[in-house]
Amino acid sequence: MRWVQLVLLAVIVAVLGFSAWKLYRWNQGNEADTGQADTQSDETGENFYIEILDQVYRLTADQLAGKKDDGKNTILCLGNDTFAWDYEGGLTKALAEETGAEILNGAFPGSTVTVKESGEETDPGDVFSFYHIAMCIAAQDFSDMEQPVRDRWEENYNIQFSYDAIKNADYEALDTILIYYDAQDYLKQRSGYNPDEEKRWTDIHTVSGAYASGIRAIQKAYPHIRMVLVTPALVMTYTPEGNPVSADRYDFGHGTLTTYIDSILQVGEACGVTVLDNYHGMTDEENSNGYMVDTTHLSEKGNIAVAKHVARVL
Repeated sequence: MRWVQLVLLAVIVAVLGFSAWKLYRWNQGNEADTGQADTQSDETGENFYIEILDQVYRLTADQLAGKKDDGKNTILCLGNDTFAWDYEGGLTKALAEETGAEILNGAFPGSTVTVKESGEETDPGDVFSFYHIAMCIAAQDFSDMEQPVRDRWEENYNIQFSYDAIKNADYEALDTILIYYDAQDYLKQRSGYNPDEEKRWTDIHTVSGAYASGIRAIQKAYPHIRMVLVTPALVMTYTPEGNPVSADRYDFGHGTLTTYIDSILQVGEACGVTVLDNYHGMTDEENSNGYMVDTTHLSEKGNIAVAKHVARVL
């Protein structure tokens, strides 16, 4: 009988070991879970696992009840250089090809998620920030953007097209607002979050507060619109001495870029909106030359990778 007990013990140990290994793999993420491969290679050629931190929320039937069906899929893109740097041939083109949707480009170059700290000199770029645009959308009042758009039209005529896209969109029938800002808030040394829990989701001078305030305003006005946040990709920056350094290894005073990524993930959870992790599993210091054309802008390969990621999740 002892050999039977030993066999049973061996089977139990094997099952527990296999289950633990499967749980570990699941926690790390895999292609079936995330739509992205879960391995990268280091300099030795060995594979290591990268956890893709996508979090997906689906709209309820009650939220979708008021949506107007216009028979097409439309995505409004809000962001900065992520969409505006190559206005028609970059990420928006890749998104149209991968999703089959009509893409409206509402991006403004150099813009941020946040508005500048109160008490400082007013930043004229605040009118193009995500927070301000979201409040205009919720109120359907874009009047205070008209003059700044005219002032900057000769500098970049695509600004007028972006303004028209935001102002003239049919929000009653709009399917998705895709929000993708690069690391401008980090580079301009705006805070990722307010440590005061009472102000965490309301301080519009921080990424968390500006995102949460704007998203919640749109959700209240148009609960049927699916909102999707895309985290920034890895960027390079410079130390005060002029030395290049990866943003995930340099702190300007408000944390490294990973601090901002974490803030965005927390916004998604707090507001119940989907977040696509464009940071883990795509660019790193070793492969950034393939996905980036400079320190901040995505290459054609990078645009296609992001568009495929968005299309898989949507």
